[in-house]
Amino acid sequence: MRSRLKLPLPPGEGWGEGRATRTQPEGSRRFGRRLAFALLAGLLPLWIGLSPARSETSDEANGRRIMQEAAISLLPHVSTDTTPIEISYFGYKLRVPRNYLVSLANWDGKEQDWVGFRVMVPSLSPITRDNLACFQNDPRARPPRCEPLSFHLRGTKDGPDSETQLGRLRPLFRNKTPLPGPDGWDRYEFGDGGVFTTVIGGRRLVYECNRSTIEPEHSLCTPVGDRTERGLWLFYFLPFRLLPQAVTIDTELRRLVDSFIISK
Repeated sequence: MRSRLKLPLPPGEGWGEGRATRTQPEGSRRFGRRLAFALLAGLLPLWIGLSPARSETSDEANGRRIMQEAAISLLPHVSTDTTPIEISYFGYKLRVPRNYLVSLANWDGKEQDWVGFRVMVPSLSPITRDNLACFQNDPRARPPRCEPLSFHLRGTKDGPDSETQLGRLRPLFRNKTPLPGPDGWDRYEFGDGGVFTTVIGGRRLVYECNRSTIEPEHSLCTPVGDRTERGLWLFYFLPFRLLPQAVTIDTELRRLVDSFIISK
């Protein structure tokens, strides 16, 4: 069964995870996150709902409408509906149960250049009525043992794989010989954090991690050159404390995304 979604959709429970900037000082990053959230939560509804005081040209009005629709589209839209949604994405056709999806560039069914998902880890279960409370943005509002993970696709253009990316980063490492990391991972000191890498089944996994000494619970890792078997690139923020589970999580995420592809 096909279903197309129309704007506007009401934001559901739970908002997206914040994005960390790895090169900023910790205090600046916290201030930036709070400022961005305040602007989004406080000013965006006004900006969307109000018209400018002066008269607009038709081009200005059209440009403002396009920006408003784009902003609304990328707000998280959480649903427990399991109806499959067909998505066109860079030449791929995907069929995804609605409760895996939280953000799309175009909720009206047009070609997508952004597809955002949210699941529980390590099970990778989607949003359901039973686990909806686990997807609250504020971790303090979640029940125990809830670990939501947001991830999105990053296009399909050819690019360097993880092995190539690691080679490009090596000149920037402060230690040329790897240090021991968690669960047998190799660790290289880099920037204000480090790069962690391992090889599983002939596949190189590389994560760039921001180790926060001020707020350890906010330490995050991002995969480098993470491409599925069928050619889609993945991007997500993984809490550093889950790095020992990264092999399992990443392997299952790649399989899950490829299972959504119905044609290319």
